[in-house]
Amino acid sequence: IEVYDLSGNVLARAGDPTLGGERGPETEELAGVLRGEEGVASLRYARGDVVRGAVPLEDVDGRIQGAVAVGYLIA
Repeated sequence: IEVYDLSGNVLARAGDPTLGGERGPETEELAGVLRGEEGVASLRYARGDVVRGAVPLEDVDGRIQGAVAVGYLIA
């Protein structure tokens, strides 16, 4: 799980470091999410494939303030 601010900086990260490195959404994927689009991807890691999804985080007025991305290992 990663949480990003509107500039794409990581605010928080939690996960399994044994996957072979910390890797968040690709730059283009994250840029799209920060514009309001949902993003999905499949990435290959040392222990298997990771399916990722990312969505924008909005404030109460609907303005995008950042993003959250989550992944699930398919071993």
